[in-house]
Amino acid sequence: MQQRIAWIDILKGIGILLVVFGHITPDGTVKTFIYSFHMPLFFFVSGYVFDPYRHPQYRDFFKKRFKSIILPFVLFYLLSHIASLIISSVLGSQPLAAANYYRPLLGLLIANSEWTQVVNNVPLWFLPCLFITVNILHLLRVSFQFSMTKLAVSLLIISILAFLESKYMTASLPWMLDTALTAVVFSGCGLIAKTIQHAGLKIVPHSRASAVALFLAFLGVTIYCSFANGRVDMNTRHYGNYFLFYGAAISGILSCALLARVMPPIPIISYVGMHSITILVLHLPLSQLSVACFDGLFLWYTDIPVNYILNGNMWAVIISGITIAQLILILRLFDKYYAPALSRK
Repeated sequence: MQQRIAWIDILKGIGILLVVFGHITPDGTVKTFIYSFHMPLFFFVSGYVFDPYRHPQYRDFFKKRFKSIILPFVLFYLLSHIASLIISSVLGSQPLAAANYYRPLLGLLIANSEWTQVVNNVPLWFLPCLFITVNILHLLRVSFQFSMTKLAVSLLIISILAFLESKYMTASLPWMLDTALTAVVFSGCGLIAKTIQHAGLKIVPHSRASAVALFLAFLGVTIYCSFANGRVDMNTRHYGNYFLFYGAAISGILSCALLARVMPPIPIISYVGMHSITILVLHLPLSQLSVACFDGLFLWYTDIPVNYILNGNMWAVIISGITIAQLILILRLFDKYYAPALSRK
């Protein structure tokens, strides 16, 4: 089993908290800021923890990634489809057509965001995109015989081609192939960052004052580029300006990575980081359920819609907190009762 890296778990924890809040908060400056780097951050992490020496044979690498990424995608896609059918049957005024039962299953073959939206769990797009991304990175790494210079040049070329593709191609490709071309740029940057660090280059400043100054500098660049560029979304391949998009994404990643390296350990952030993929694929249905229950109870008790009392960001903080608490409870119960049973088999 690959040894965990403490600051990477913290970084993923920061990232997944931003993802949950970003999906709940209404459109505006906060959402624009979060969307500028929150998904690139996860692809960066996938590259940082990427180990091509662990599976030198591509067949072994493919099988490992298929089992760890695609099988969970299939499971959660089917669960989302079943949940969507149940909700539609209960709340719908008319019986569902037969096509509603079997047509969404095509999404398992096409595996892009258009079909994850059909089962009301859009964040599932990340899993097939991640699978394609790490496979591209593995092939690039081996093709260039582990040369970081050649990899960096290839990533630059790919970033330009992917950006041009997003401007002139409207249809989304199966298995998020088009988005994966942009994702592999960030994943490759993660791999290059790890290689540079392992070569002995000190990335984090020694003094706390220098670290804070560098963090604020990266944060400032992120804020400027994200607001200048406007709302972006890797899912829909809406990147805006090429330089502003990569400027916001890379500076946002660096600011979060620096924060994760210097901040004191917070167990709950590390825990959600360790389970970030599970939280990613479950948080949207749970948050929607939390909104419906909370809003219904508030309206029943006060006869006033809750959005009359709370503004958008405050409401998002409350629902995000409730959603994360629910997910932690589910994960704790799984770790306590189901995981030990699996280990005994």
